[in-house]
Amino acid sequence: MVVKKKVEAIIWGAGKIGRGFLAEIFTDAGYHLNFIEYDKELVKKLKEADSYTIFKVMGEDNQEEVVIRDFTTYHSQDGKAISELVARDNTIIAIAVHQSALPEVVKILVPGIVEKARRDPESTLDIILCINMSHPAAYCRELLEEHLPEELHPYLEHNIGLSDSVVMRISPEATREMLAKDPLAVLNNGYPEMPVDKKAFKGIIPATKMLRPTEQIDAEEKRKIYTLNMAHVMLAYLGTPRGYDYAADSIRDPEIREAVSGALEEAGRGLANKYGFTAEDMASWNLDIIKTLENPTLKDKLSRLGSDSRRKLGRKDRLVGPALLALAAGTTPFYLAQGIAYGFKFRGDEEGSREVQSYLKEKGIEEAIKRFCGLEDGELFNLIKEIYGEISQEERILTKEEIKLLNKIRH
Repeated sequence: MVVKKKVEAIIWGAGKIGRGFLAEIFTDAGYHLNFIEYDKELVKKLKEADSYTIFKVMGEDNQEEVVIRDFTTYHSQDGKAISELVARDNTIIAIAVHQSALPEVVKILVPGIVEKARRDPESTLDIILCINMSHPAAYCRELLEEHLPEELHPYLEHNIGLSDSVVMRISPEATREMLAKDPLAVLNNGYPEMPVDKKAFKGIIPATKMLRPTEQIDAEEKRKIYTLNMAHVMLAYLGTPRGYDYAADSIRDPEIREAVSGALEEAGRGLANKYGFTAEDMASWNLDIIKTLENPTLKDKLSRLGSDSRRKLGRKDRLVGPALLALAAGTTPFYLAQGIAYGFKFRGDEEGSREVQSYLKEKGIEEAIKRFCGLEDGELFNLIKEIYGEISQEERILTKEEIKLLNKIRH
C-alpha cells in the first residue's frame, strides 16, 4: 500500500491571518502546515507548542473554538530549510505579511524556486497573496521578475500561479481570558471563506469549502474594500469625535448607524452598476457587514481603523472609490461625502494623518481635497467641501435631507 504524502502548505507570516485563517483553511484541506515567521519570540513559542486555538466569535451567542495541530515552524532566516521546502514537489504557498515586507519575502523564496525549476522544469507552484493592498499578485510578479534569473522567466510565466485573495476575517487582539487559556490564541469573526483568483492557479486548487475560486477576483476585492473597509473607516471618522473607542460602540449610535447604512447603500449601487452584482446580492451583503460591525466581542479600535487618513482618503481607496462608483451609477453619494469630510477632521497619531492635518491647516480644504482625494471641481468635490464647511461650524452628523438642502442652497 502506497501512503500518499501530504501537501506541504507554506504559510509566510504567523500573525493573525496566517495563524487564524490560512492555517484553518489548509488544515481543512488536509495539508501539513509550515509557518515561516520573522518574530523570533513567536517562532520559539510555536516550536514549543504542539497546538493552539482559534476563537471564532460570529456573535455573542455564536462562538466556536478550532484547535490547530500538525505544524512546523521556521524562522525567516532559515534560508536553506525554506529553500528545500519550496523545492519539494508537493507544495503551495500563502503569504500574509505587510506589503512592505513582500520584497524581502520574495528574495528568500527565489533560491527555492530556482531549485524547484532545476529539479523538475514541469513542476508548478501556486502562491496565494493575502496582503492588504490592491492587486498584490501583480506586485509579487514584478519582484519575482526582478530577482529570478532571466532564463527562468518562462517558468515564472507558465508554472508559477500568483493568486490574489480577499480576506474578510477580522482579527482584533485576543481577550485576556483567551490568552490565559492559550498564549497563542487567535480571535476573529469566523468569516467562513476566502475568495481566490481561479484563473491564476497552475496546479490543483485545495479541496476545501473555505476557499472559493472565482473568475471575478477584482470585483470581490473592490466589494470588500468599498463596503467592509469603508464602513470601518466611517465608524472611525464619525465615531471618534463622539468619544467612542471601538467599532461596536460607534455603530450603536443611531445617527452613525444611519450614515454607515446609507453609505453602504450608495456603495452597493455603484458596485452593482460596475461589476454586475444584483441589488439583492448587495442588500444581503451589506446586512452581513452591519452584523459584523455590531459584534461586541470584536474590540476593533477606531484609532486603528481610521489611521493613515492620507492613504484612506485616496481616490481609489475605501471612501472616494465607492463615491465615484456611486456617481457613475447615477447616485449622489451624500453619506460617503460626509465620511470623507469627517476624514479631514481625523487626528490620528501617525505620519499619514499628521500630514493631512498639517497640509489642511496650511492650504485649506479645497487644496487638501485635490491633493489627498485626487479630485478637481465637480459634484463630489463640492459636496465634500460644503459638508466640511458645515461640520466645521457645528460638528454634528448631517442627515441626507440636510446635505441635499445644503447642496441646493449653495448652488
